[in-house]
Amino acid sequence: AKGVVNGGVVLFTSSVKGEGKTTISMNTALTLSGKSKVIIVGADIRNPQLHRFVSGKNVGLTDYLVSDETVPNSYIISSKLNENLDVLFSGQIAPNPNDLLDMEKFTEMIDYLKTKYDYVILDSAPVMLVSDTLHLVKNADVVLYIVKSDFTDKEMIDFAEGFKNENGIKNMAFVLNSVK
Repeated sequence: AKGVVNGGVVLFTSSVKGEGKTTISMNTALTLSGKSKVIIVGADIRNPQLHRFVSGKNVGLTDYLVSDETVPNSYIISSKLNENLDVLFSGQIAPNPNDLLDMEKFTEMIDYLKTKYDYVILDSAPVMLVSDTLHLVKNADVVLYIVKSDFTDKEMIDFAEGFKNENGIKNMAFVLNSVK
């Protein structure tokens, strides 16, 4: 994508569940891993979905954030789909995703991942349901907002536009999914 530098952080979100965020973020991660080193992070802590594509124990982001470890290496696994694609699962479902994602440690982790990977893909929660994703936005270079044909209400597009303006997101694009 234009304007994405090495260590570019790409955040995928949508309005509600079921618009195709995880599928699209996974496919994007796989495509980018053809030529680049990529990590996909399960940043939707309340409704983890990466297991549909990658098998492994759900140990990851939340476990790292509450641990004493200073780098997330021991929580990162190979996707087994492409040698250039690693995965950081969301980890144990936490009672307080908001607080975890707001930790300084999360921001430091993203900065660390940017030094190790060409792209950091964040598969995050839908923004209308929870405010978790707001914490992620400040760490993202690009926000890709998924809307699904014949599914997403038109009002949600207005909501997304408001979300963009309120949070001062400069680099947001819509992805229209499931067009017949």
